[in-house]
Amino acid sequence: MSTAPFAELLAQRAQQASLILAPPLTSALEAYFQLLRRWNRKINLTGLDLDAVTGEGVDRLFIEPLVAARHVTPGTARIIDLGSGGGSPAIPLTLAVPSASVTMVESRSKKSVFLLEAARELSVAARVLTARYEDLLDRSDLLEAFDTLTSRALRLGSHELALVQTFVRPGGRLILFRSTGLQEQELAVNSPLARFFTQPLPRVDTELVILQKEA
Repeated sequence: MSTAPFAELLAQRAQQASLILAPPLTSALEAYFQLLRRWNRKINLTGLDLDAVTGEGVDRLFIEPLVAARHVTPGTARIIDLGSGGGSPAIPLTLAVPSASVTMVESRSKKSVFLLEAARELSVAARVLTARYEDLLDRSDLLEAFDTLTSRALRLGSHELALVQTFVRPGGRLILFRSTGLQEQELAVNSPLARFFTQPLPRVDTELVILQKEA
C-alpha cells in the first residue's frame, strides 16, 4: 500500500471514530506505518498484512491508541507500555501526547531493536527495556515512576494488576486494551485500583478499560 491510500484510509477511520488528526500527527503516523511495514518483512512484528492493510488493521494499530490518548491525564509526562511488540499502542499514543516520554517494555530483543529505531526515526522521547515486566518489579527507579501504564499484549488478571500498578504513581491511570470487559472481581481485594471508565473501541468486542490508582 502506498502512502496516499494509507493516509486516506487513516483519515476515513479517524472520522468514523470522531477523531481529528492534525497534519503533523498524520505525517508521523504515516512514517511509523511505512517503517513498521518495512521491518515486518524481515521480522514478525505483527500478524497483520501491512501490504494490504484493512480498516480493521488501521483501527487496531492506529485508531485505538489515538482513542486511548484522549484518556491520558493532562500533564502526563511519563508513560510505560508493557509488551510493546511492534510499537502499537505505545508509539501512536505517544505521538498523540507529545509532552510525554514512553518506556517500552519488550522481552524479545529483535523487537526491541525495532522499537529503538522507530523511536529514533520518529523523534519520540522513548527508552526500551528488553525484559519481562516481572523482572523489573524490584527496580526502585521504576517504582511509582509513571503517570500512565498501557498494555494490550498482556492478559492482566487480579494478580498481575496488583503487580503492575506499582509502576504507576498515586492518582495515575492504567489503560488496558481488552477483548472483553474487566470484571469487578478481577480487581484484588484491597486493591488501590478502581474502574474509572470503560469505552468501546471501533473493532467489535474490543474496549478500553481505564483504571484509576488511589491518590
